Amino acid sequence: MLNAPYPIVTVDMSYIDALVKAIAADDASVALARRYFNGDQDVYMTARVKEFLDLHSGVKPFSLNICRTVVLAVKDELSVSGFNTSEEMAKDGIKPQAKWAWDTWTANHMDAIQAEVHESALADRETFIITDYDYEKNRPRFTHNYRYTSIEDQGGDGQGCWMIYENNDVNQPAKCAVKEWVQTTYDKDGTATSNTRRNIYYPDHIEKWFNDSGTWKHYAPDEAELQKDENGNPIPEPWPIPWIAKDGKPLGIPVIHFRNVGMTPEHWDAIPIQDAANKTFVDVLASDDLTAFQMLIALGWFPTTDGEKPKADGSNLLPVGPGQFVGTRDPQGKVQVITGSDPSAMVNALKDFVLLAAQVTGTPTSRFTTTKLIASQETLKEQNTQLKKKAADRRVIYGDAWEACMEMARRLQNTFGVGLPELDETITFFTVWLNNQTSEELLEKKKFGIPEEILWAEAGYSTEQIALMKKTPEYAAKIAKWEQDALPPEQKMQNNVDENGNPIPPPEGKKPPEQLAAAIKARTEQRSDSTGEKPKGT
Repeated sequence: MLNAPYPIVTVDMSYIDALVKAIAADDASVALARRYFNGDQDVYMTARVKEFLDLHSGVKPFSLNICRTVVLAVKDELSVSGFNTSEEMAKDGIKPQAKWAWDTWTANHMDAIQAEVHESALADRETFIITDYDYEKNRPRFTHNYRYTSIEDQGGDGQGCWMIYENNDVNQPAKCAVKEWVQTTYDKDGTATSNTRRNIYYPDHIEKWFNDSGTWKHYAPDEAELQKDENGNPIPEPWPIPWIAKDGKPLGIPVIHFRNVGMTPEHWDAIPIQDAANKTFVDVLASDDLTAFQMLIALGWFPTTDGEKPKADGSNLLPVGPGQFVGTRDPQGKVQVITGSDPSAMVNALKDFVLLAAQVTGTPTSRFTTTKLIASQETLKEQNTQLKKKAADRRVIYGDAWEACMEMARRLQNTFGVGLPELDETITFFTVWLNNQTSEELLEKKKFGIPEEILWAEAGYSTEQIALMKKTPEYAAKIAKWEQDALPPEQKMQNNVDENGNPIPPPEGKKPPEQLAAAIKARTEQRSDSTGEKPKGT
C-alpha cells in the first residue's frame, strides 16, 4: 500500500492487452517506417537481377535509400547545446540550475544519445526517454527507449514503449506509459527461459509485471537487479513502487514522449516514391543488362569453335573480343548486329523520382543531386528555407520534451538525492539549440541589433562559456563603450568624449584635463609642505 492521501488509479491489464491489439495498425506503420529508414525495403527483382543486386540480401538488402536522406537532413539541424533558466545569475555570471542541467546532461552522455533520440523520433514518428534515479551515482539517469512494435509485424521486435492518453488523444493528459520487452534468464545448467516483461508507469506509482504462460503476474526482481544505496546495500522494492515526492504528491510519469509533427514519420510521404524509385532503378539495370551492349546473331552457322552445336556446358562457344576474327565456310552464313539502346530516358525518370521525393518532403534537392556546377549562395539559401522551417518547428516540440526531462530529473534528485542541495522547482528550463547557422547569417542578425549573448547561444556556446566570455577585458571595454554611446551629447562633452564616444584631443599647447588636474594637485601639495598652511583659493 502507498502512503498517499489520494486513491491509486490503475489501468486494468486486460485493457492494455486489448489496446495492444487495437493499435496493431499503428504498430505496423511504425515498423514499416523504421524498415524503410533502415533500408529494409520491398524490392521486387527477377532471378537475373537478383544475381547482381541480391548478393548481400542476408546482411544488406538492396535499396536506393531516399528515406534515410530525408530524415537525416532534418536530424542534422537538431543539436542541443545547453540549457537556460528563468533564475537570476550568480555573481560569477553562472545560473546554478542551468549549470546543474548541463552537468546532468553530460554525465548521461546525452551529447551522443540526443542524435539517436532525434533520429528515432523523426523516423518512427515518436520515441521515449525514461528518467529514473541512479542511487549508486547519486544522480538522475536518462535511458532512451524506442517505440514499441509487435513481433508479428515485419521489422517489429516486440519491445519498446508507448503512451496511453485520455480518449487516445495525444493532446490530452497521459494516463500512463507502458514499456514491454522480452527478458531471457539462464539457470545453473545454462537453460534459457524467456518471459515477456511489462512495466506500467503512472503519475503516483510503478507496476512491474511478467507474463507466465499467458497470465500476467507481479514481478519481483532478484537481488542483482535491485538498486543499491550509497553503501552498496540492495534497496528492497515494494509492489507497486511508490512514486511520490517528499511532500506526498505524485512525481509524475517518468516517461517523456518525443513526438514528431502530426505524429507522422518524417519520410512517410516519400515511401511510395521510394518504391517507384527502387522499381525504376531495377528496370534500368535489367534493361542495361539486356540491351545496353550490341548483340550478335549468327545466321546459317553455329558460333562455336568446332562448328558444331553449342554444348550444354558452353565449352565450345566462340569467344568474341577485340581483335578477333570470326568466320564460317558457309557462303550463306552471316552475322546480324543489334545495336545497344540508350538508357538515359529511364535514368532521367529515376532522377525525377528522387527529386519528387525531395519536393514532397521539403528536403533540399542539393541533398540528392551532384553536379559540376556550383550553386550560388542565394540558390542554396532558397533551397534550405523549408528545411530550416521544419527544423525550427521540431526544435519547439523536442525542446519541450527535453525541458520535461530536466524537470523530472530535478524532482527525482530532490526526492531521492543524498546530501545534495534542494533545487527550486519553480524555476523554468529552456532548451538552447545549436542552430547550425553560417557566420554570414549570424552577422546579418547582428546588423539588426540582436544582442551578442543571443548570437553566441545560437552559435552553440553554452551558458557557462558565454559567462566566461563576458568576463574578458574586451567585453568589458565594449560594455563601457555602449554605456558611453547611450549618454546624451552634453554628458559626453563633460566626459571629454565626442558624440560617437571617441576621446576629444586637447587644444594645441594645452594639457589634457586629467594631466592639468594632476599638475595643480602636485603644485598645491608642494606649497603646503613649504609654508605649513593651505594655500588660499584651494
